[in-house]
Amino acid sequence: MKTEATALRLNSPLHSFNSPFWILVKKEIADVIVSWRFRTLIVLVLLIFSSSLIHVSQQIPLLIQSDNFLDKQFLFLKIFTSSGATPSYYVLISFVAPLLGISLGFDSINSEMNNRTLTRIMAQPLFRDNILSAKFFAPIIILTILFLSLTGLVVAAGMLYTGMNLGLQEAVRILAFVVLLLIYIAFWLAFSMLMSIVFKQSATAALTALALWLFLTIFYPMVVELIMQQLFAGSVPTNMDFQIRRQQIMMDLLKISPSQLFLDGSSTLLMPTIRSLGPLNTEDLDLAIPNPLPLRDSILMVWSQWTGLLAGTMLCFALSYYLFMRKEIRN
Repeated sequence: MKTEATALRLNSPLHSFNSPFWILVKKEIADVIVSWRFRTLIVLVLLIFSSSLIHVSQQIPLLIQSDNFLDKQFLFLKIFTSSGATPSYYVLISFVAPLLGISLGFDSINSEMNNRTLTRIMAQPLFRDNILSAKFFAPIIILTILFLSLTGLVVAAGMLYTGMNLGLQEAVRILAFVVLLLIYIAFWLAFSMLMSIVFKQSATAALTALALWLFLTIFYPMVVELIMQQLFAGSVPTNMDFQIRRQQIMMDLLKISPSQLFLDGSSTLLMPTIRSLGPLNTEDLDLAIPNPLPLRDSILMVWSQWTGLLAGTMLCFALSYYLFMRKEIRN
């Protein structure tokens, strides 16, 4: 009994950084860093940073000269939301982030099985779920460091260019955006890991994950629009209530897409002037006070987006855990 308890304690991820879990995490981080995927990831990060520098040099002078008080009040947030020659920062990230998650997870399990290395790892004194947890958390640690560094560089460039200090509310909003971004990446990472367990070939897993991402991002809004046209075929939008109801149903259907959840959450966090994610009638617009929302109200507005992405991530990881724990790895 004492030996069993000692083994459980040593295999606990929270025991020490010398536990099997953290040893596997460090091994996975080292494998990613020396791979060509990491170099491609660095190139993508540098391209995003270059795009942000263009925004800083082009948009910041215009915002400083603007007569709008809100533009000057949340100047650093405009760096992430303004668009010009290139898309805005958070829109560009919404396309790049799923690719990063898929690229780091589509061959996490099936490559180990095809190379006959999974049985060698399991011959060591560790639990099977340590492997799956390390495969998931190692890329998350790498991406957390990268995107925190990238966001810090963008903010630092804005501070050097303008000579202004970053406000506390702006800093918290930017950090909340980074957390939402990491949850969004974790969803696609968990889904690609699920595909790597379901499919034996890495190419099949990658194509399946990419196909779902392309469908939900590009084709799903078209499908929703066709559904709405069929549902309301023959109806004449004579009043505002009908148009609001139609728009609300469309937005509810679009929330199935993780990219839509991320865009809604990002825009609300980075744009304090957004007071509602749903359609508003004329009375609501007339009674609305043109002031930015407090941080607490913005977070409450996008709480469903946060929980939706987190629930999807947990569901994909739970399915991966169930299938991996029951998978025969000796053949």
